[in-house]
Amino acid sequence: MLCPACNKNETSIVSDKYEKKTNTVKRKRYCYCGHLFSTYEKFGSLRKERKVRTDTLLKNTRFIYYAAYRMAVMTDTSNKAYQTLFGLTPSSSNKAWKKALRKTSYGYYSNKGKSYITIQKKTIKHAPEHKFNIEGKKQTIRNILKQPEYWVHRSCIYRNVAVSVKVSSLKDVFKEYNLPKPFGPFEKDRFDKDIVRKEVDEYYKSVCSSIKDEEYNQDFFEKNDPFFGPNWKKDHWWYCWTEMR
Repeated sequence: MLCPACNKNETSIVSDKYEKKTNTVKRKRYCYCGHLFSTYEKFGSLRKERKVRTDTLLKNTRFIYYAAYRMAVMTDTSNKAYQTLFGLTPSSSNKAWKKALRKTSYGYYSNKGKSYITIQKKTIKHAPEHKFNIEGKKQTIRNILKQPEYWVHRSCIYRNVAVSVKVSSLKDVFKEYNLPKPFGPFEKDRFDKDIVRKEVDEYYKSVCSSIKDEEYNQDFFEKNDPFFGPNWKKDHWWYCWTEMR
């Protein structure tokens, strides 16, 4: 605090007193130049919390669903690939399965809109690389749009009903947010072929244009993905996602 007499920042607080009537704090200050003066501290005006725009909420919802379903596809395809190569049933407790995983190297890549997983046996010199197709992005989106939960969340966003995308079942959605029943109107759009077709195109365009934006990082998906939340901390998981998103 600058002294009004010498204009130097060499002051100290002698005492302070709260004044209830004005909701302020009076502070007596002393400057090394010998000047004694008082200051008053009061609250500034509070800023209202900005409301998240509808289009941003919808985009976030789309990406949370897309990431969860896309990674589920990746996991399922990987398991089937290893099962095909080794004839083993996927299991975290299966020693033979773990041993098979250690004997191979794998990778993910995309080309011309198509995604693949490649697997190669480490134990064989110049072993052939096995390539397995992963379903396309649009197919993942179509599978999401078959789920009534997505349409409920979408409808709630358009109706300004506060609903968390992390609530994964219809029963929990309507129980937690006390939405009216029957809930048919909240998902009726999924039965309209024209609306579904338009939603697929808009969804796909949104994914292609914004999914790599900085705000959709590991922290975003860890906090919002109700299915694979903790997995997003893993570097391996993030690598797979960046190759397939």
